Amino acid sequence: MTIRNYGSFDGVFAHYIAASRLGRVAKTYTVRGVNPSVTSPTPEDVWDASSIYQYQDTAGVLSCVSTSAEDNPAGAGIGIIKILGLNGDWDMVEESVTLNGLTPVNTVNEYIRVLSVIGSKPGSADPNVTFAGQVKLERPGAILQATILAGGTTTNMSLFSIPRGYSGFLTQVWAASGTSDNYLLSQGIREFGDIFIYGPDFPVEGLQFPTINLIPSSGYLPEKSDFKFVAKQNNVGSAAYVGYVVVLLKNDYLNSILESV
Repeated sequence: MTIRNYGSFDGVFAHYIAASRLGRVAKTYTVRGVNPSVTSPTPEDVWDASSIYQYQDTAGVLSCVSTSAEDNPAGAGIGIIKILGLNGDWDMVEESVTLNGLTPVNTVNEYIRVLSVIGSKPGSADPNVTFAGQVKLERPGAILQATILAGGTTTNMSLFSIPRGYSGFLTQVWAASGTSDNYLLSQGIREFGDIFIYGPDFPVEGLQFPTINLIPSSGYLPEKSDFKFVAKQNNVGSAAYVGYVVVLLKNDYLNSILESV
C-alpha cells in the first residue's frame, strides 16, 4: 500500500533546484523510516527502535558499538559507519567512525541530532555485505540516538531536524504497509524549544490509495525544528514504512527573495 503526495508547487521546485544553479543554496535529502512492529495503540516513532525517540537538549559525544564482534574492518560484517548530524550550534557535521565489534568507540564530534548513519567497507570482496549485529549510537546512560539493525546497512528513521541558517520544505511524502497490515500514521513538528504538534491520523491498510495532504505548518520547517512521523496500532499489528523528501534553503537566500519583491 502506498501513499504519495506529488505535483505540488514545492515538489516541482525541488526538481528545479536539482537541475539549476540553486543547488548552491539548497540541499535535498530523502528520509526513510521503518517501524518493524507497530503493536501499541499509543504513538510509536517510525524508526528501527520501535519506541519514542529521546531528543536531547545539549550536544554530546556518541558511543558506537555493535552486538557482534564481526563488525570491524577485519571481520565478516561492516567495520566503518558514516554519521551525518547536527552539532551543538545546530550546524551540519559528519565523520567516519571505525567500529571495534563489541567494544564501544566514541565519536570525535558532539551531536545534538543524528540525521543518518550508513555503513562502509571499502575494498570489500562482497559488495552485499551487511552488519553482522545491531549497531547502536548512544549518549551516556544508554540513551539511543540511532541504530542499524543486524542485516542492514543504514538507519531507517523518519526523523529530521533543520540546521541553523536553513528553512526546510517537504516535497514528496509516501507511506506503505502490507496487504493485511493496518496502522494509523500521523506527522509531528516541533519548533525550537517547544512541544510536538501532531496532524490528523491517516489510516494505512490493505490496498487503498489515499493521498497525504500536509497541514500547512508541516509544509514549512523553520531552523532548529524537528519533524517526524508516528504510527499507532489500528486493529492489528504491522510494520510501518514512511519516506519523504525535504529541501533545505538558506535563510539568506529566502530573505533576499522577499526583499526583492
